[in-house]
Amino acid sequence: MFAKILVASDGSDGARAALHLGIEMAKSLGTALHTISVEEHLPHYAASIGEVQDAKERVDEYFRKLTKEARDLALMSGVELSTAIRQGHEVETIVGYAKDGRFDLLVAGHLRTAHGPYGASPGSPLPLLGTAREVTSRGVGARPVVSAGDAMVR
Repeated sequence: MFAKILVASDGSDGARAALHLGIEMAKSLGTALHTISVEEHLPHYAASIGEVQDAKERVDEYFRKLTKEARDLALMSGVELSTAIRQGHEVETIVGYAKDGRFDLLVAGHLRTAHGPYGASPGSPLPLLGTAREVTSRGVGARPVVSAGDAMVR
């Protein structure tokens, strides 16, 4: 039914739930599992080049750690995970990647709060990737989108 599953991953609780669901589905269906993480554009107004470089290094390190943790989690379940990190607008990048990669299913979390490399504090509402409603509204063709809720996080 699903030969290629894509999980949108930003490290939020909803995205972690989506990753767990994606791993379970890939394991039970014997399908390929992939994640896409999107780095938002760096600040346009920085005091110095050093400030921009520091911000870029923090974001890069965050996503390297995130993808390593995802690969390790999948491996513990016996699932091989391919990861991709792209820069750009979160939803547009996810939708484009899903279409270009001809994924059969997109699994995304829904988010209530955000944490991560952009300085958000726990409890701050931010529109980050992983919102299945926005991804669906932008359209991924005839591909189904599954929303994994925060309640599924283990």
